[in-house]
Amino acid sequence: MDIGADTPLWLAARAIMSVRRKEFFRCWLQLRKGFDPEPIHDLRVASRRFREGLDLLAPCYPAKSLDRVSRRVKGVTRLLGDVRNTDEAISYFSSLAGKLDGPAVDVLATLRDSLCQEREHEAERLRSALDSLSVKVLRPSFEKSLNNPLLFSLPQGGIDPFATIGSFARQALDERLRLVRELLPKARNEADCAAQHQLRIAIKHFRYRLELLSFLMGRGAAEAIANLKQYQDLTGWLHDRDVFADLVRRWGFPPDMEQHLLSVIAAERHGIFGQFRQLLTEYPLETLDEQPRRAL
Repeated sequence: MDIGADTPLWLAARAIMSVRRKEFFRCWLQLRKGFDPEPIHDLRVASRRFREGLDLLAPCYPAKSLDRVSRRVKGVTRLLGDVRNTDEAISYFSSLAGKLDGPAVDVLATLRDSLCQEREHEAERLRSALDSLSVKVLRPSFEKSLNNPLLFSLPQGGIDPFATIGSFARQALDERLRLVRELLPKARNEADCAAQHQLRIAIKHFRYRLELLSFLMGRGAAEAIANLKQYQDLTGWLHDRDVFADLVRRWGFPPDMEQHLLSVIAAERHGIFGQFRQLLTEYPLETLDEQPRRAL
């Protein structure tokens, strides 16, 4: 279905959520062929985009039916999280071992082997959990819920379903961008890991929302999305280094080796933060939405 800025909100909601729903189940079925890192990542991203669509268009649907869909999709995201995080740790420490020499290599190999065993257990739990959530049941249930937006008997203060998606989009983007701007000052402090992690999440939500509404904006949206992806990658890598450092501290390395590994991770983190600071200069987050907003 072709939709544009003048499409009624209720009709646009059906079209947008149809795309997100189909992508979610396509990635789910692809994962069932093999629990490798890439399909796990693809389904996790699809589930997050789906959830952002549900958040964006929540005013268009009955709260009870939408909540059922949202809880199921959120549950899938959580199931995928442990396996995905372990995959990232295996990849990182395998790469790190290739950059070091001496006893550290053998110790990191032991850590990697332990992570691989943990990953096997997590993948089995994921397989069992997804088996209990039948695609054959969920797919028609989701379709029924998302094909029936509210048209009449609207709740008090509810949104007009016959308003245009174009008029709805500006406010929807502002909601996400506001949080990014609020978090940015603290995230500029290299030592404030928590603020950078929160900023990463806020950027991710803003990027997914911009993707959902990009059909309204033309080329301006594509450039903004690409820049947001850079921000999301860099803040994600910062958070990864924090997680990896905690793992090193918990693992029980000999003190000298632990300190050496932590110094390597800290140096990497400092370098990534430098890239983040440079990106803030080249593509300021505060103005990142200006070009797509002009197209609305």
